[in-house]
Amino acid sequence: MGLNTRIECIFFSEFHPTLGPKITYQVPEEYISRELFDTVQVYIITKPELQNKLITVYVI
Repeated sequence: MGLNTRIECIFFSEFHPTLGPKITYQVPEEYISRELFDTVQVYIITKPELQNKLITVYVI
């Protein structure tokens, strides 16, 4: 990653007990589509063994 890399979106996701995986907050809004989130949510909403660990995801 170069020094000119910019953050394009920040979001918070969680596993809702009745709705399942969901994006709770996102800036800018609608940057990550539901279809894209559905493909990566398994990596974003972690299993118990990865909870409380820092996870960084770079999308190229």
